[in-house]
Amino acid sequence: MDSNSERLENIIDAIMKVARGDYSVQVAVSNDYDQVDALAMGINMMIDDLKLKEQTDRENEQIKKLNKELKAAKIKAEESERLKMAFLANMSHEIRTPMNGIIGFADVLKNNSLSRESQREYLDLIEKSGNRMLDLISDIVEISRIESQIVSKNIARVTINDKLNNLFRFFNHEAVNKGIQLKMHKGLSDDEAIVDTDYRKLDAILTNLIKNALKYTQRGAIEFGYKLKNVENHAVLEFFVSDTGMGIPKEYITHIFDRFTRSRVAESHLIEGTGLGLAISKAYVEILNGNIWVESEEGKGSVFYFTLPVGGNSQIGELVKTQKQHVDCDFTSRNFKVMVVEDDPTAEYLLKVLLERLTENILFARDGKEAIELYHSNPDIDLILMDISIPIIRGDEVIKMIRKTNKEVPIIAQTAFALDGDKERFIEIGCNDYISKPIMKDELIRIVQKYVSEVALPEIS
Repeated sequence: MDSNSERLENIIDAIMKVARGDYSVQVAVSNDYDQVDALAMGINMMIDDLKLKEQTDRENEQIKKLNKELKAAKIKAEESERLKMAFLANMSHEIRTPMNGIIGFADVLKNNSLSRESQREYLDLIEKSGNRMLDLISDIVEISRIESQIVSKNIARVTINDKLNNLFRFFNHEAVNKGIQLKMHKGLSDDEAIVDTDYRKLDAILTNLIKNALKYTQRGAIEFGYKLKNVENHAVLEFFVSDTGMGIPKEYITHIFDRFTRSRVAESHLIEGTGLGLAISKAYVEILNGNIWVESEEGKGSVFYFTLPVGGNSQIGELVKTQKQHVDCDFTSRNFKVMVVEDDPTAEYLLKVLLERLTENILFARDGKEAIELYHSNPDIDLILMDISIPIIRGDEVIKMIRKTNKEVPIIAQTAFALDGDKERFIEIGCNDYISKPIMKDELIRIVQKYVSEVALPEIS
C-alpha cells in the first residue's frame, strides 16, 4: 500500500471514530502539503468544531437544567414566603384573640361589684384564653426546634390502651357537646398493648389529629384507634383518626403536612389554628421511624393514618404491672418545709397560693445568693423548687453547691424552656425531677407527693 493510500485509511478510520462520538482523535498531517494533507487538516478542523459544539451543547444543557432548578427554587421560595406571610398574618390574629380575652376579662374582674358567678365565668374564660395562648406558643417553639433539628427521642415503656383511654376521656366531653359520637378501637388486649416509644410524641400526634377532627367535624362521628399489622415482615402499629367532617380539597392533599399550610376550607370557615399541628405530627412520626398519610374526600371526611414500628426494644405481649398514684388522698401532714427559688413575682405568688394549701412552712428566695443563704440557715428543708434562670448565681450552680453537702434533699427544677433532654440535663446536675412552666396545680401536687416522704396530699379545688 502506497503512502497516500495509508494516509487515506487513517483519515477514514478517524472519521469512523468521530461518527461513534470519539472527538479525541486527530489525523496526522505530513509535510507534503498536498491534497491529502489539506483533507486531513479539514477533518481535524471539523473534529475541533464538533468537539466545541458538543461542549457547548453540554454546557447549554447544564445551564437549562440550572435555570430550571433556579426557577423551581424561586417558585418554592416565593410560595414559602407567601405561606409565611399568611402565617404571620394569621399569627397576629391568633395571638391577639386570646390576649383580648385575658386582658379584657382581667380588667373586668377589677370591678368589685361582680357576682361570684360572674367572677368564676370570667376566670374560666381567662383560663381558656391562656391555654389557647400556651398551645399557640408551644406550636411555634416546637416547629422552630424541629427546623433546628434539636428534637430527640425519649423512649420509655408505654401502655397504648391506657393512652387511648385517657384521650377518649379528655375529648369525649367536647364531642358530646358538639353532638358528635366519639368511638375508640383497640387492636390488642391491655396485656399485649405495651411498647417502647416516646410517650410525649405519641400523645402529641394523636392529640393533634383528634383536635383537628373535632375542629372540622360538625356532625356524625370521629373514630380513633390502632391495629397490629405486618408490613414487609415487620410488625407495626397502624393508628388512625377518622372523621365525617369537611374533608380536604384535592389540591391541598399533597401539601397538608407542610409547615404554615391551612386549606381554604379552614380559612373560609374561620377555624382557629396555626397550620403547624400536622407539620409537627409528621416530624414526630418520622423521628419515631414511622409514616403518616391521609385519605380524604371533600365534603365527606378524612382518615389520617400513621405507623409506629414494633420490634427491637418493644415489648408487645409482656404484662407490665404499673402502680397508679392518685392525688385525691386524705390529708395527713402540713409540716413539711419547702424552699421556693423564683425571681418572677407572679410565678412566686402562684406557687405560694398553691403550696399554702399543702404546707404551712414555705421559704422564698429571689436569687441564687439568697437561696444558698436560706438553705444553710434551714438544714431541715424537705423539698426545693428551683428556678434555673435566676440572677446573681444561676439555679444550676446553686444546685451543684447544695449537692456538695446534701445528696438527699429532693430538688425539683422549674423551667420555662421544656425542651427534649431537659430532664436528663437537670438530673445530671443534681435534680431529682423537673416541672415545666406554666405550672399546673395537679402536676405540682404529684411532684410534691412523689418526693415528700410519708405525706399524702389533698386534691386542690
